[in-house]
Amino acid sequence: MKISVHRGLAELKLLNSRIDKDISKLDPIGRYKLSQDKIIGTTDNKKEFEGKAKSTYNSIKDLIIRRDKIKRAIVLSNAITKVKIANVEYTVAEAIEKKDSIAFEQNLLERLQTRKRFITNVFTSEMQDMERNLEEQIKIISGNAKENNVEYVKAFSEGYKKRNGYEIVDPLEIDKEIERLEKYVEDFTAEVDAVLSEINATTFIDV
Repeated sequence: MKISVHRGLAELKLLNSRIDKDISKLDPIGRYKLSQDKIIGTTDNKKEFEGKAKSTYNSIKDLIIRRDKIKRAIVLSNAITKVKIANVEYTVAEAIEKKDSIAFEQNLLERLQTRKRFITNVFTSEMQDMERNLEEQIKIISGNAKENNVEYVKAFSEGYKKRNGYEIVDPLEIDKEIERLEKYVEDFTAEVDAVLSEINATTFIDV
């Protein structure tokens, strides 16, 4: 019997619910008083209790077998069926895993953005403070007649900036990396659900 993966997933959900429900109400063993042919805590006699226990137990086993068969068929199908998401080819299994793990890229992107913003703000503030301090120093030395000349002030400023300035270190080329990650995360998350839904509706499994 062939069914679509989409239908198989829906049946799996139903089977999971039925298995849990039937297990929770299974009474596989009981007791009764010899003088009374009633299982304690029920309205069943011994024969009825035995019949219900066997029937429910066998039904649960059949449901589990059916569930395992469908699940196995879906897993095998997902391992070989290919899809393309954000211009990258995946098996369905890989796409499902990437959907679950895309949070790592999202967290990485947020870290890059946060650290870039923080370092840039601190750098800007530090450079502004340095420039203000330099201006104060220039005012002071400009009051000295011997030092009040353009060449001296220029040399002093250059030396001061080398001693007190700051520089950003960017080994990752962070702007490019942020742009790349943003595009990948946005494209993948925008496409993955629709692509998986489409492939599940058009891929068939034998169950």
